[in-house]
Amino acid sequence: MHKLSLLVSVNSGLSPYIATTPSGKPVAVLERNTWPKQPLRLEVDGRAHRILHEVASHHFLLNNFRYALVDDLGVTLASCIAAPATRTTEVRIGDADYRLVRRKRWWSMHFVLQDAHGRPLGQIIETTGISLWRRKFRVDAPADIGVPAAMFLFFLAATFTFR
Repeated sequence: MHKLSLLVSVNSGLSPYIATTPSGKPVAVLERNTWPKQPLRLEVDGRAHRILHEVASHHFLLNNFRYALVDDLGVTLASCIAAPATRTTEVRIGDADYRLVRRKRWWSMHFVLQDAHGRPLGQIIETTGISLWRRKFRVDAPADIGVPAAMFLFFLAATFTFR
């Protein structure tokens, strides 16, 4: 199985997440939204995508959220319903199901991507450790999911970690 590796970096504030290949070629930019209900913009190799989010169900203290990756034609490429109090989030990419599992790690991000049967397929980790300014991450995923879906998984991991 071929692997897709992305290096993602972000400066402080509301600067975008920039994804590059290990050789340094820029492949994606994920803009961070400035308003709570605003969709996030993701550009991958010149193609526009959006990450939509909405409350899926209301709970007393913690709401579940529905996230969807939509291309410029309005086709949903990936989706999930995230419950903030759980370690595992079921993610649908195309017609395949995956699991994004949070691993315990002090002060930084660490998630494992698994298939529907629990076999590890990749990971999303922070490589800078503790930093308030410039942060760096590594995304390893199966190549067949593509860069937009890999960035969607990164967005989910960042949202779950830094909210």
